[in-house]
Amino acid sequence: MSIQAIKMHFRDGLHIGRGAEELDKTATTYSSDALKSALFAVGLAYYPEWADDEKVFFEGFRISSAFPFCGETYFLPKPGGMTFKFTLSDDLTEAKQAKKISFVSSAIFTQWAKAPDDELTVDEKQIGDGAFLFDNANDAKKFLYTTVQQRVAVPAEGGGDTTPYYFERMFFSGGAGLYFMIDFMDENLRQQVMHALRLLADAGIGTDRAVGNGQFTIKEPAPFNVPNANNKGMRMALGLYLPTRDELSAIDLERSSWSLVKRGGYMAASEQDEFRSLRKNSIYFFGEGSAFKTPSLLEGSYVDLKPDYNASLHPVWRCGMPIFINL
Repeated sequence: MSIQAIKMHFRDGLHIGRGAEELDKTATTYSSDALKSALFAVGLAYYPEWADDEKVFFEGFRISSAFPFCGETYFLPKPGGMTFKFTLSDDLTEAKQAKKISFVSSAIFTQWAKAPDDELTVDEKQIGDGAFLFDNANDAKKFLYTTVQQRVAVPAEGGGDTTPYYFERMFFSGGAGLYFMIDFMDENLRQQVMHALRLLADAGIGTDRAVGNGQFTIKEPAPFNVPNANNKGMRMALGLYLPTRDELSAIDLERSSWSLVKRGGYMAASEQDEFRSLRKNSIYFFGEGSAFKTPSLLEGSYVDLKPDYNASLHPVWRCGMPIFINL
């Protein structure tokens, strides 16, 4: 694999939805299925052949979800089964600190992948902002900030009272943002996908794009060294994963560590205005950081979430074919 990392530097605030009822909290990870669908949607006007055979696009490259980075430190989701030994804490404090950690640096991840059954000895000062485990204490700092705005939802005329709600936006300090990994199986797609990514950078990702949220700039992709120890027969997903039936039957779920993420929502990017208030079908994916005990290589699949009641509607694709790490 020739995996590369692409950094996204945001021009202003960003809100990544966690569901219609959770506008007061933003997610810190932009999931791979949303990113790949967004690339497909913005690039379709320039590359209509993608719609003629969607397999070319969805199976032609793999991406991870977009995770935070700070300077040259890339963070990965803390995998299930990773345990820590803090240098100064007692058992109770240690358990609380370990529970708060959501992301670990790629260097620490690589260290852990060599012996995933062993405890990692870390210094409490390596933890930045409570949730991020840096390579060393000198690098640890706060680089992600959030602000909460109070807003009011105004109903249509005669529709009742206005409803106040809160909306959280995420900001990054200089030299920080989100990044994702990409690996092309079809090199002919590279130029097209990178063009679509530049279009997406101007359009933005997340919520409230019409008022400037979520817009970003990118630099040239850089090589990314993914640990592949392959000594325990474990495969860890770096994005949302939708297994095929054969893959699922080969996974030992009792010896795996995994989470489930429900995906659905409105068809906000539909080409036809009359369908933009419709809800697509919902489906469950395995979440980022899920690790599976299996003798087989995992690839995943993609699915059409188009509502069943409207045969004339265009497909609504969601892809569960992320990049995997072998552990």
